[in-house]
Amino acid sequence: GVMQTKNFEQEWERAMEMKNISQVEPSLAKKAIELARVVENGLGARMLEYAMSGSNSEIPAEVVDLIDKKHGLKISSMGPMEVIDLVDSALRITCLGGLKHDKTNNILSLQSKMDRKHPLPWALVLASYFKHAGNDPRIMQPNNKGAQLVHLRLATSIAT
Repeated sequence: GVMQTKNFEQEWERAMEMKNISQVEPSLAKKAIELARVVENGLGARMLEYAMSGSNSEIPAEVVDLIDKKHGLKISSMGPMEVIDLVDSALRITCLGGLKHDKTNNILSLQSKMDRKHPLPWALVLASYFKHAGNDPRIMQPNNKGAQLVHLRLATSIAT
């Protein structure tokens, strides 16, 4: 009984919050859940390793290729606003957070409301997408270490 309780608690911790996307179109919700699984099951760890390496190397555009080819999500063929909606939905599922787009300053702000889940893997997905599309992204994080907030500044505005 104790092992079953422990297994249940572990599965509950890894479960995705679905109520936050109940207003989302079903096809987008399905794709957001698939993308969340991809990021949560290994791709996120690889992207965090890249981010934590401290190197000033360019943001890897091949993350989008990996998502497209290995996982079949084909986000490189989506429009910028579709990808923003997709990542926003995935953030709502995995981090209880969200994404805001400041069109005036070309900044995307990604926030997580969960202490143990950082929005940086999602910022790297977006950065890779925009780099792949020819828009030079820059990831910025606030100085306070506890903040679960990441900004992505784009070189050019997004056509809506």
